[in-house]
Amino acid sequence: MPRAAIVFHSGRVRRERLEPIVAAREVAEGWEPSLWLPMVKGEASKIQVDAAAHAGVDLVIAAGGDGTVRGVATATRSHDLPFAVVPIGTANLLARNLGLPLTDTEEAVRIAFAGSSTRIDLGVLDYRLDDGTEATREYLVMAGFGIDADMVAGTDARLKRKIGWVAYVGPIVWAMRPRRGVPLAISTDGSAPVEHRLHSVFLGNCGIITAGIRLLPDASMTDGLLDVLTISNVAGWVQRRGLRGYGVNRPGGARRRQFSYTTARTVELALERPAQFQADGDSIGPVIWARATLEPRAIHVKIP
Repeated sequence: MPRAAIVFHSGRVRRERLEPIVAAREVAEGWEPSLWLPMVKGEASKIQVDAAAHAGVDLVIAAGGDGTVRGVATATRSHDLPFAVVPIGTANLLARNLGLPLTDTEEAVRIAFAGSSTRIDLGVLDYRLDDGTEATREYLVMAGFGIDADMVAGTDARLKRKIGWVAYVGPIVWAMRPRRGVPLAISTDGSAPVEHRLHSVFLGNCGIITAGIRLLPDASMTDGLLDVLTISNVAGWVQRRGLRGYGVNRPGGARRRQFSYTTARTVELALERPAQFQADGDSIGPVIWARATLEPRAIHVKIP
């Protein structure tokens, strides 16, 4: 019989509540009892996924918030193991984009064991901080600076735990305030760099962000393309386009004075002054250079 491993955030997930739901589904679907692998805050989930692979499991289930989900997803790639999500976080970004239930744990567990399978792209952000530090961050949903990064930096973690996604409302309003843009040069797919002064840049693998906002309505996590939204005038962007579709399915993308939206396989940004970046809801720090790419169909995931 097949066997799953449950990688769960011990500080967020109540195992005594989740385990009976998992056990009932194991019986219903004909699976062996799962291997339970707890992780603590700040611990790399690669340790747990490597242990699961060594044990010969057929599926790794990530139970927790976005950090746990991203860590498990990227770690399963090297083992080519299917992974599934039981969302127990605040934003639950990947779960939203996969169409998973956010409040029905029993249904999420059912999908984990008996759902369909697909492969999705993985975003890769290489970057340099203002102190010269260079690093790489993999992401599943979105990276960039401006509205989303400022919202992440401005959200109180304790308040988020108490009231959930509502804690993002104030920071979203604050992040959308008019302010002087960041001067930078942007290049897509090896083209000559073009200079801009931008309020926000979104480098999306898929389009739904915090609180269910459909920021990039045309984005697909299976097309091998980044959806790139740049905003110079946030008020004009909201007034003219806001959260509706952009009509990017034509060469060159949709371009307006207030914003530009296109697709690309590689995007490179050289900033004249540092800007706070984020990836999948985690702050990265003050970045002065970044390159975003995708690994097509890198992640094997269960969906409804």
